[in-house]
Amino acid sequence: HSSFLILELIKDIMKEKPRSPKESIFNKLMLSEVIIAGVSIGLIVFFLWLFLYNNGVSLAKSRGFVMTLMVFIQNIHVLNCRSEKQSIFTMRKNKNWFVIFSITLSIGLQLLVLNIPFLSQVLKIETISPLEIVYMLLLSLPILVIMEVFKMFVRGREEK
Repeated sequence: HSSFLILELIKDIMKEKPRSPKESIFNKLMLSEVIIAGVSIGLIVFFLWLFLYNNGVSLAKSRGFVMTLMVFIQNIHVLNCRSEKQSIFTMRKNKNWFVIFSITLSIGLQLLVLNIPFLSQVLKIETISPLEIVYMLLLSLPILVIMEVFKMFVRGREEK
């Protein structure tokens, strides 16, 4: 079973031309991806904070929103980082249980921190409702769309 998975991964890699050994890990493509993802995440969080500030939401509650949003965005982006070029929707759904476990654990810990008074007091955050948590999950989805558009652009440039 694992040898089939390895062969499936190698099949796509073998289609690509080799990377120069002199090339840095942070080549132009990787640097572009990091900048686009970082700016996008920063803007999403900034506009949430601005919205909360302009609507009189308390500082502690705003921190709860932002922290929850960051946990969701980063965990969605982890799935997106599996490939610099291939869409997350066309990639083989391998059973990387460690990543799935880590994402589940991270979100679970975030929900615990929001709901355990001692932990929320340490971080100076207030709990947010289940519906607000769903809103934060939905607000984290644009990073998936942005990076999928980036990958389509990269694939389009390579086909020329």
